[in-house]
Amino acid sequence: MERRLDPMTNEWRTFGGRRSPNGVESEHCLLCPSTDPQHPTAIPGSGFEIAVLGRDDQDLNTGVPADGPFDELYRATSLSAAIETVVYTDQHDQSLADLPAEHVARLVDVWADRYAVLGARDPVHYVLVLEEHGRTGGPTAEHLHGEVHAYPDIPSLPAAELAAAAAHHRTHGTCVYCDAIAQERADPARVVEMNDYFLAFVPFAPRLPYEVHVAPQRHVTSLLDLTDPERAALATLLQRVVVRFQARMGPAAPYAMSMHQAPTDDVGWLPLSHLHVELDPGVLLGPSPGDPGVAGSGGGRHVVDLLPEQMAAELRGALAG
Repeated sequence: MERRLDPMTNEWRTFGGRRSPNGVESEHCLLCPSTDPQHPTAIPGSGFEIAVLGRDDQDLNTGVPADGPFDELYRATSLSAAIETVVYTDQHDQSLADLPAEHVARLVDVWADRYAVLGARDPVHYVLVLEEHGRTGGPTAEHLHGEVHAYPDIPSLPAAELAAAAAHHRTHGTCVYCDAIAQERADPARVVEMNDYFLAFVPFAPRLPYEVHVAPQRHVTSLLDLTDPERAALATLLQRVVVRFQARMGPAAPYAMSMHQAPTDDVGWLPLSHLHVELDPGVLLGPSPGDPGVAGSGGGRHVVDLLPEQMAAELRGALAG
């Protein structure tokens, strides 16, 4: 893997291509248990509940220059992240909505464990939990799984959120996400669903159609701060959002998930960092006629066809009756 700095935007970007977990491509799913000696997979056991697979390129020595004709303008380093694959279940044809609630709660525990373990490594500064379900082809891609990325810096979207949170905190002395949660509860037009601990809502200004954020109603900086009942509540609400996506867009609807938590290198981020999960159902990858989409301006700005309040109403109504 290689990390390159874009001199036009001053952003680091990672290159290296997605690979199968053991670096070998196969027509068979490499995330299923190894039950056929003729077709060994990345998981040697005959069955499992949740599995975590490392990658071969786990060295985080980001100071090593990459090979190539780079100079002061074009800078690159050898690696930018450690990546782990989290296999949610040994069953090949399940979605997050199909798993028992207690199983998803244990998955939240696994995410918390990886955040703690990877975040303690030097020079990791940010740990990002990701899932892209149904967005790519191949038998392994169809098996329910996600990834945990450990970065030596803060990725651009979380960095932009933290910068906005810092500006808000300097002006108001409060967490911007806490203030947004209070606003959404006071005016629930964009709320999709809630329970005692978490809120699922369409943001006031979403980037994508049917984008939903799931966030704790109190100020929580990472999964490590959640109580056991809160972890169970998060698991339940994540499942419910996926069920609503499937009800609105179809049972095979793809979706993407990313979990934004506090950077792992400095407690100074804690007043600004509010744990939240961002989900979107992948409408942009091939919408049906009449489905909302996004029009781009070419300048990094987009126009979403539906208002956020309409998106939330449709997702709330998707399970009606």
